[in-house]
Amino acid sequence: MSLWRLIWQEMLHRLGSSLALVAIMALAAGSIAAQLLLLQEHTRRTEQLLAQKGRELKGMMAQLEDDYRKIMLKLGFNLLILPEGVHPVDLYDPQATPHFLPEEYASRLANSKLATINHVLPTLTQPIEWPEMGRRIVLVGAPGEVYIQSAGQKPLQAKIPVGQMMVGHELWRDGKLKVGATVQLHGQTFQVVTLLPAKGNWDDLTVWIDLKTAQELLGRKGQINAIMGLECACEPDRLVRIRAEIGRLIPGVQVLELSSSAITRAEARNRAATQAEASIRQEQEYQVRLLRQRESFAAILIPVVISVAIIMTLTLMLLNVRQRRYEIGLFRAIGFRQRQILALFLGKALAVAVPGVVLGVAGGICMVPGATFERAVWLWTPLGILGVSLLAAWLPALLASQEEPAPLLQE
Repeated sequence: MSLWRLIWQEMLHRLGSSLALVAIMALAAGSIAAQLLLLQEHTRRTEQLLAQKGRELKGMMAQLEDDYRKIMLKLGFNLLILPEGVHPVDLYDPQATPHFLPEEYASRLANSKLATINHVLPTLTQPIEWPEMGRRIVLVGAPGEVYIQSAGQKPLQAKIPVGQMMVGHELWRDGKLKVGATVQLHGQTFQVVTLLPAKGNWDDLTVWIDLKTAQELLGRKGQINAIMGLECACEPDRLVRIRAEIGRLIPGVQVLELSSSAITRAEARNRAATQAEASIRQEQEYQVRLLRQRESFAAILIPVVISVAIIMTLTLMLLNVRQRRYEIGLFRAIGFRQRQILALFLGKALAVAVPGVVLGVAGGICMVPGATFERAVWLWTPLGILGVSLLAAWLPALLASQEEPAPLLQE
C-alpha cells in the first residue's frame, strides 16, 4: 500500500481529528489572509483618497485662480510704478514737483514678459488748466496697454485713438459734455468718446487722451511719470517678487500696490489653499496612524494565530501518535523504516493543511470584498501555514518514528 493511500485511510478512520486539523489550518490561513488584505486595502484606499483630495485641491485652486483673476479685472489696475520719492497724490497736485521716467521703461517691462504682471500701461499724468472749459483738470496721456500676458486676455484700458478723449464723471455730470461732442483743449480739437463712471476720487477729474498728443501738449516728449500694472495671482510674497523683478529691469522706481481689497482677496485665496493643504496633511496623518494601529494589531494577532495553530496541531498530532502506537509497532515489524514513519505523519500534516489553506485563504478573501490579490496573500500565506503545519507535526512524527516495535508488540 502506498504512503498516500495510508494517509488517506488514516484521515478517513479518524475523520473528526482530521477535520479539526483542517479547521485549525483554515482559521489560521483565513485570519492571516484577511489581515494582510485589510492592510493592503487600507493602503490602496488611502492612496485613492489622498489622490482624490489632491485633485479636488487642484480644482479648487484653479477655481480660486479664475475667480481671483476676474475680481482683479473688475478692480482694474492695482500696481503703480512711480519714480522714487513720488507719492501717488503728487500726480494730481499742481504744487508737487514733477518727476518723470523714460517712456522706454514701459517698453522694457513689456519686452521682459514678466510672469508676475498681466497688463502694463504707461501714463503721463499732470494737472493743467482747461481754458476752453474754464476749469482745472488732470490730463492723462496713455498709449494703450503695451503688454498683455496672454493673447486670450482683454485689455483693461482700451487704446485711445488720436483726436479722441475720455472724460471723468465730475467734468460731464453737469451735462455740458456728451458722447460725440467736439471740444477744444489748448487749441487742439478732440471728440468725446467715453464718459467715465464716478469713482469718488481724483479720477473723476481726469481727461484721457493719446500719450503722444499729451507729451506734445505738455512738452514732455518721450517721458511718462507712471506705469500702471495688474499683478497676477501669485504666491503670498508676490509683491516682494514683483518689486525685485522690476527693480532689476528699471532702476530708480518704486512699486506700490493700490488696492487693499486685492491684498485681502489674495490673502483669502492663500489661506484657503493653506487650509486645503493642511486638511490633506491631516487626512494623511490620520490614515497613517490608522494604518500603524492596524499593523500593530496584525503584528499581535498573526503571531497569536500561528502560536495557537501550532499548539493545537501539536496536541492533536501527539494524541494521534499515542492512539496509533500499536499501529506504528506493526508498521515497524513489517519493515517500515523510521523515515517512512516520519513521512507518514508529516504527510498527514501536509494533507490536512492544503485544504485548510485553500479554504482559509478563500474565506479571508471573501471577508475583504474588492481587495486585490497580492503575493503576500496567494503565495506567502499558504507557504507559511504549510510550514506551520509541518513544524507542529515534526515533534510528534519524530517521536513516532523512534518507537521501537518489540515493546509495542509485547504490550
